[in-house]
Amino acid sequence: AGVIDMPIGRSPSDRKKMAVVDEGGREALTAYYVIDTFPPFQYIRLKLGTGRTHQIRVHLSRVSHPVLGDPVYGGAKARRGGLSGKAAARADRALAMIDRQALHAEELSFTHPTKGELVVFKAPLPDDFRAVLDFLKTV
Repeated sequence: AGVIDMPIGRSPSDRKKMAVVDEGGREALTAYYVIDTFPPFQYIRLKLGTGRTHQIRVHLSRVSHPVLGDPVYGGAKARRGGLSGKAAARADRALAMIDRQALHAEELSFTHPTKGELVVFKAPLPDDFRAVLDFLKTV
């Protein structure tokens, strides 16, 4: 568990991407907690302290834990984060099952702009995501 506290701004090398930057970025805080580990993968819970564009993907990539299936922030082998061998085969199988980034917003909340009340939306884990977790638990 911990907090990633790194400012985020436009990538100086690719204006279509965001990046952790030394100058000109905005504060970005992402708290994380490891729920389970399936070497070399981890299932984590995140709580955003800020809401920057691509914040989760940028922060996790920066600390060398890119989101499974992230084609933009996943590194040289974007779909599987640079894995090789047995781990790459597991990632390929998991990606075939989910065919997207392995991200899910379980809960979103914000203060309603006109009523001033807290609004909360919750969503259960989708079937494809649950199937990937079940697969990783068995191999």
